[in-house]
Amino acid sequence: MLRFALFAIVCSTVPLTAFAKPGQVCVENGSDNTYLFTAEADDGARDVGELASGEQLCVSGVSEGTVAVFERADDLEGCSRRVEAGSTHRLTNFPSVDLCSWTKL
Repeated sequence: MLRFALFAIVCSTVPLTAFAKPGQVCVENGSDNTYLFTAEADDGARDVGELASGEQLCVSGVSEGTVAVFERADDLEGCSRRVEAGSTHRLTNFPSVDLCSWTKL
């Protein structure tokens, strides 16, 4: 019974993640704060949006792209990461510019 209770607690605190489909470049906000994210494919497709915790942004891409996060819309610097299409990368920590922590899902 204790195992079931622990499993239920863990499952209720872990967000359900929609994984990227083949040909998509995706980013997910795994932090507790809302930030501005971009997902850009190397072929030029791009999407930008403010993501709250657990939200995701995807763009169709050929094979690779870049995901980035900014604290505010008017910031010139943030954190970026090169990614392959068909993967989702989750921001786990954004203490300051260029010191982000990411996890590939």
